[in-house]
Amino acid sequence: MHLTSILATSALCALGLVALPAFANEPGNLMKVTSTMKMQVPGMSMPARTQTHQVCTSVKKPDPRDMLKQQKDCTLSNLVQTADSVSYHMTCTGQMQMDADAHFQLHSDGGMHGTIHSNSHASGQNMVMDMTIDGVRVGSCEYTPKAG
Repeated sequence: MHLTSILATSALCALGLVALPAFANEPGNLMKVTSTMKMQVPGMSMPARTQTHQVCTSVKKPDPRDMLKQQKDCTLSNLVQTADSVSYHMTCTGQMQMDADAHFQLHSDGGMHGTIHSNSHASGQNMVMDMTIDGVRVGSCEYTPKAG
């Protein structure tokens, strides 16, 4: 799996944007999520990339460990969850080797801010990636969890 995909899944799961197994629709939060990714690869100049999209999320408290059901070569450690924050360390082995540290603040208005810092090695290249993620609740939606 591509590094950006792993990190994006990690971030979305930490925020409850990746669904937990369930079978019925439930009330959800419509979120406007903006992520900015900066990559550093030796000998290569890469501009920051920013993306914004809307997503319907669960209102339930997220558990980043659910992400590991999709990531067979990744493990999560040092998970700390409080009422308003989530942080963890993730290590991936296999074709895409990576160590990442993630920290997310959950705001009382339903918004959030997070950062992910990763070091990876693939195809003989070392890479450092820093991602910031900001989410703003823009409304309500009908959330349909994906079957696990």
